[in-house]
Amino acid sequence: MIAKRYQSIAAIIVCCACIASGVYAQPESKTPRAILTEMLAKYEHAETYQDTGEFRVFPRSRSVLNDRGHTNTRLAVSFRTFFMKPKMFRFDWLNSSTKTSRNSAIWFDGEQGSIWTADRFLGKDRFALERRPEFDSLIDETTNPSRGTVLTIPGLLMRSLRPYTFGDDIKNLSEPRIIKEQMVDGEMCYVISGKALNDPWLFWVGKKTSLLRKMRSVLSIGSFDQPVRKGQSNRLVAEETHHNIRIDQQIPKQIFRYQPRVRAGDVDLTR
Repeated sequence: MIAKRYQSIAAIIVCCACIASGVYAQPESKTPRAILTEMLAKYEHAETYQDTGEFRVFPRSRSVLNDRGHTNTRLAVSFRTFFMKPKMFRFDWLNSSTKTSRNSAIWFDGEQGSIWTADRFLGKDRFALERRPEFDSLIDETTNPSRGTVLTIPGLLMRSLRPYTFGDDIKNLSEPRIIKEQMVDGEMCYVISGKALNDPWLFWVGKKTSLLRKMRSVLSIGSFDQPVRKGQSNRLVAEETHHNIRIDQQIPKQIFRYQPRVRAGDVDLTR
């Protein structure tokens, strides 16, 4: 009996020694920089990508870290993204400030692009369809009405999208740190804080998939031509969330040859 007791004590001492020496120690957790690097690689090597998403603003919140202030939200933009290498792309969006229930869209089939959007000169809920030979011009025309959401994922998928992309913002993020873990769309995510051009950011990156599920930052209202009411700050907390993300799954090429339904009152400038 005494011998067994000494054997148990000896086993405990050996275990403690092994743990102290690192034999049974848990592997060191990932650094925020390593997590972000894996995320960037995931998108850069993606052959195809598709998602749905939304962009919300939080009028009563003044800090990206304050979750309690994010209960009162306003949907600003909803969108869908489709991409196939090397440069087939489609982006649909609906801006809540426009007086229409129809989605605007841009698409590029690898050779030629088109834009279908509410025309401010034609009046309420009247759309115009136009050709755009250059991919860059499609992105330029969509940046403001989409509240910049057209730049986020494409900036991760296409390094040539801009001289300086959203991917570069993440690469140059300063003071990155993991502040917590949180569930988004059924996946536990690292929540990483940091600063890009001195603005605070939060990123929700999937622990298993390395996908960017959500991000939050401070929006300068004037940058998207929004009126600033008397006594209202010109900076609001904004959050962009990506749902139904699918990478490297087949996308019919017809998606990138979209043919919108042209109603009476709309203008088709491609004919």
